[in-house]
Amino acid sequence: MPSKEWWSALFATIDGKRSQDFAQFLTPDGEFRFGNQPSVHGHANVAAYVEAFFGMIGGSRHELLGTWH
Repeated sequence: MPSKEWWSALFATIDGKRSQDFAQFLTPDGEFRFGNQPSVHGHANVAAYVEAFFGMIGGSRHELLGTWH
């Protein structure tokens, strides 16, 4: 199970619109799917996809309220 620190780092990466860093949360051959959109595979493709998404939004803010195992 990911720790509170892991989730906080992930949320900070997303809220900071750091697409390359976001891709590093996945394995090199990882698969990413947002909503009902098609999946993308691999760090480069995930980073490009997320970069395009970040370009379409003004920003985001996540607040970690708690975790459980």
